[in-house]
Amino acid sequence: MSVFPESERFSSSVSVLNAIDAPRLPLMVERLCDKLADAEVFSEQERAQLTAVMGLSAEDLDTLINLAVFVFQQAAYHTLNPAALATHLQDAGFTAVKAEVFSGVWAKTGPALVTRLRQRPFLPAHLASSEWQINIVMASSLLSRLKTPTALMHFNCEEGGQSKPFTVEFSQAELVTFFQNLQQIQQQLDDLASS
Repeated sequence: MSVFPESERFSSSVSVLNAIDAPRLPLMVERLCDKLADAEVFSEQERAQLTAVMGLSAEDLDTLINLAVFVFQQAAYHTLNPAALATHLQDAGFTAVKAEVFSGVWAKTGPALVTRLRQRPFLPAHLASSEWQINIVMASSLLSRLKTPTALMHFNCEEGGQSKPFTVEFSQAELVTFFQNLQQIQQQLDDLASS
């Protein structure tokens, strides 16, 4: 079973890679693997230099970067050893030389990448804080003697160092359902942690 798809897009990306005869390819691939967990691997200036040095169009450079990122993500997901990665790459259409470049880089920087990916949150945003308050509407001009309790939950999420607050209003029934769902999530997390 191959870890790489047999799609037209993947095959065309491999064709772009195989057509490149650039001695700087191993350095570029190593930088990609080393910086994969970062938001931006190459600055605009570095991208311009790469297109000039490697004789690529901007579109082909993007294709090459996306292919390399995908290869290393798949290698990390499947925890492939370098020899297995080389075999899967050759089965997917990589030339032996290009497969060796990727497997060599993977042998050198793969374990550190897997460690960084494990420490990175699955989603970039995470809950930084939460607050709550209870409101009771005692009456309105339309309905007298109405008591409608509501809970306001204020969530503060952080993504990339920026705060993104939002507020949710719950009726009593909605709040009970919400907390039942949270208890179910907590139980599943406890089960996963104990296994």
